[in-house]
Amino acid sequence: MDKVELTQGQADALINIRKMFLDKSPLIINRPSNIQRELQSQGNPEDRFYLNVSQKAIEFGRYSSVTRFFSVPLIRACINEDSIHENPDGEVIKGCHIHIYKEGNRDNYAYPLSKYGFSSIEMTKFLSDFLKLCAIEKIDIIEQTLIKDE
Repeated sequence: MDKVELTQGQADALINIRKMFLDKSPLIINRPSNIQRELQSQGNPEDRFYLNVSQKAIEFGRYSSVTRFFSVPLIRACINEDSIHENPDGEVIKGCHIHIYKEGNRDNYAYPLSKYGFSSIEMTKFLSDFLKLCAIEKIDIIEQTLIKDE
């Protein structure tokens, strides 16, 4: 299947349009976690988006299911202080970073979190700030730690 490509203007518009959760229940963040929630555009309810939260990354993107399924990652955060990412231009980003859709490169470029105003990687605070960056409505976030039985 071909990857869907967007112009930078289209990607920026999709990122900045106000989005709402279809399921309004709190996000329960566990460690490990793997949550996917569906979102819709406030202005055009047919526009669908997704939010994935896993132990290693948080991803926001757009998808459609008209006659075929495709997804476009718009913003992805990698929360791993040992992470090393090499951008297509050779620049190396060390530690936690964020990928923002870039025309012609999709989400292959990474940037330091500080470039986008993130001051904490504490999960609840970070996720709240991430939702704000993605223009996603505020929702309750509850962090729980799973304890394995020994």
